[in-house]
Amino acid sequence: MSSLWIKKYRTVVNHRNLILQAIQASLDVEMANILDLIEDLKQLRDRWDDILAESELVAEGCGIDQSLEMTNTKRRRKRLLPDKTVVEDDFSHDDPCYHFKRCVCYPVLDSVVVNLSTRYEAARNLN
Repeated sequence: MSSLWIKKYRTVVNHRNLILQAIQASLDVEMANILDLIEDLKQLRDRWDDILAESELVAEGCGIDQSLEMTNTKRRRKRLLPDKTVVEDDFSHDDPCYHFKRCVCYPVLDSVVVNLSTRYEAARNLN
């Protein structure tokens, strides 16, 4: 079931991308497709279990080890909160799947959504 869902989104994202790359696309068409693509990516972001299952199937099909491993080094990061409080996060005991989701998958998807939002705003201002 999840494999079909991922294929659907891969096809939808690819189709919208081709439309956005078309030279003859009007600003109205570009803006509508950017908004739809942003919504598709937000829905994709909420389907972590399906993304992970599909990734494992692809890795298995390619003969790649499907396990995620983390090094044993202690990793700490300090964050400055809005009230100027410093908080130290300890990531040394994270689940590898959760760590990958939080540190790789979500930041990549969020970056794409932010960049598409910026492109949408630019197209809207031109329109």
